[in-house]
Amino acid sequence: PVFNQKGDCSHFIFLSRNVTERKQAEEKLRASEEKYASVVETSKDGIIIHKDGIIKFANKATFQLIGYTSNEIINRNIMEFIHPKYQQIVGKYYANRKEGEEVPSIYEIELLKKDGTSLPVEINATIMNYEGEQAALVFLRDISLRKQAEIEIKKRQRYLESVLYNTPSAIVTLDANHKIVEWNPAAENIFKHKRDDVVGIDLDELLTTPTTEAEAKTFTDQVLSGKKVLQQEIIRYNKDKQPVDLMLSGSSILIDGETHGAVAVYTDITERIRADEQIRSDLKEKETLLKEIHHRVKNNLQVISSMLYLQSGKMKDLQSALSLQVGIRRIHSMALIHEKLYESKSLAKINFSDYIIEMTKGLLGFYDVSEKNIKAKFNLQDIFLGIDSAIPCGLIINELITNCLKYAFPENRKGTIAITFKKMEEYLYKLIVKDDGVGIDEKIDLDKIDTLGLKLVKILAQQIEGSVAIEREKGTTVTVTFRGYEYAKTKYSQPQKEK
Repeated sequence: PVFNQKGDCSHFIFLSRNVTERKQAEEKLRASEEKYASVVETSKDGIIIHKDGIIKFANKATFQLIGYTSNEIINRNIMEFIHPKYQQIVGKYYANRKEGEEVPSIYEIELLKKDGTSLPVEINATIMNYEGEQAALVFLRDISLRKQAEIEIKKRQRYLESVLYNTPSAIVTLDANHKIVEWNPAAENIFKHKRDDVVGIDLDELLTTPTTEAEAKTFTDQVLSGKKVLQQEIIRYNKDKQPVDLMLSGSSILIDGETHGAVAVYTDITERIRADEQIRSDLKEKETLLKEIHHRVKNNLQVISSMLYLQSGKMKDLQSALSLQVGIRRIHSMALIHEKLYESKSLAKINFSDYIIEMTKGLLGFYDVSEKNIKAKFNLQDIFLGIDSAIPCGLIINELITNCLKYAFPENRKGTIAITFKKMEEYLYKLIVKDDGVGIDEKIDLDKIDTLGLKLVKILAQQIEGSVAIEREKGTTVTVTFRGYEYAKTKYSQPQKEK
């Protein structure tokens, strides 16, 4: 108010000031504080403000990280929540930062949780003004999952390094230009090149000769192209230019679908190659020896046959001489087995169908039988028998065909001898000798037979786990069913059940 000379209020003077900007600034500040408060409270990272180590503020994420409430944290020393092994470094960095010295703003420590366990965190700290005083603003990020992943990666890395450095096979990695990147200790042992001397060198040029380099590069190019390559036996050359027998396999190194190189694995098979060569040499020696044995047995049997034949010629009793000649044919049947084994590539088994044909023709010639009178017909499968089955079976055929020639066609009677040999099932064979002659006497019983020939057939069949059956319709049919060569091998190589 303004007063006149009489002391009365004559008028008023009003002063006004525009505070719009201040009000707007205050509103913005309030909104900003609310915004940042919201950010702080919703942050997944822990946020702490402390003055000289005394905690003045901590957000919700901090409580969740270490398991304490606000009342249990505020106004306590931050060191109480830091693992003892990190307290010294945290204190040192804080002091240096206050003095303006340059220290790492981000580093890793471990916090102590309320339950006593430790929590690995990444700490990001800076100096700020808080309520007019200098304070530290600290951000805490949980890195426990990252640490666990790092541990797993390190374990995997140690495992792979152990495989790489302890495997007996040479493992070599190379880039897309065939240059060596990694060279393990086994590669040093096999090729006699030190790792530091070969890294960066062309792999194929290092391990080959001018005549083998192209083949090696072709293999490497195929691997680098991503093509599947088969494991193969190769020869590479060591530092001394000595050949090394190796088994090679390779595959490309793919990262995000892109080829970054290749890995080659070389396994030294020198000892195996030597062993194979020794086995082949020993086998060849044994084959030669076995051939010689079969040859000598055959010759000795022929000598015996010749001696007996000469002896039969001096015998006055015709029946005795004929019996002796039958024995000679039996010896010949065994000699023929050894002759076939001597000629066979296997030495362990013979083509028994060929044997039957040759044996039959030999008997027809021995008894001076004309093919015009008696014909031999064959129905034979291509079957191989070992010596343990072939000799008894050969003697059986000798006896059965001999009986046909001696008794089935008297007085130059014409006829046919049919011989069938076939496989019935696994390891089971059937031999059939059939004639259309006069037929065997009805009175003959295999169980009570006393003639040497058929008795011998029965005994020999039993040796090869076989059976003999005789049919007398339209001549005589003798069927021998027996177990063969493979059956014996399987039977005696398998564990026998306890009785």
